[in-house]
Amino acid sequence: MVRSAPRSGYFVRPPRRTSLSMVTAAQPRGNALLRAVLAKRALAVGLAVSPDDVQITHGCVEALPTRYA
Repeated sequence: MVRSAPRSGYFVRPPRRTSLSMVTAAQPRGNALLRAVLAKRALAVGLAVSPDDVQITHGCVEALPTRYA
């Protein structure tokens, strides 16, 4: 058996600057700035995509119900 001791301050105290925006989704379709950047990149390669057409998900399983609902 390997013995270990917790490091001082490791997961013991909260970060100095905390913000709920780091852990919550402000919009159900994803971050507006990220959607705008992705739409701009799509436009650069010839796809006519607006930020409203882009939806950010955590994976393909999460995206399926939104696509076929």
